[in-house]
Amino acid sequence: MIKLEEYIDSLDKCSYCGYCQETCPLYISELFEPYTARSRINLIRSVFLEKSWPLSPGVLKIIDSCMLCTQCTRTCSGRVPIDEIVIAARSEIHRGIEFKKMVIKNLLT
Repeated sequence: MIKLEEYIDSLDKCSYCGYCQETCPLYISELFEPYTARSRINLIRSVFLEKSWPLSPGVLKIIDSCMLCTQCTRTCSGRVPIDEIVIAARSEIHRGIEFKKMVIKNLLT
């Protein structure tokens, strides 16, 4: 699994053209800007790489709502591997949850 830090150059290739918005089935259904790929990758950058935004239930919902259909990745003019970045973010979240569970378990025993 590739770590999010290794996608920094890919994240910088997003031109905010909006092609991802036109193809995202979730965005088309909900018409909610945070569900676009460009919003997700900006959120992932802010939370996990820049650490300028907290990991909140709302952030988790936005990251988890991606269906990984790859429509955005296939239409991205910058060839940003959006699906891979979302998977890496979910992996990061899972590692954090497992770490917290381990700490709590050790504290209780």
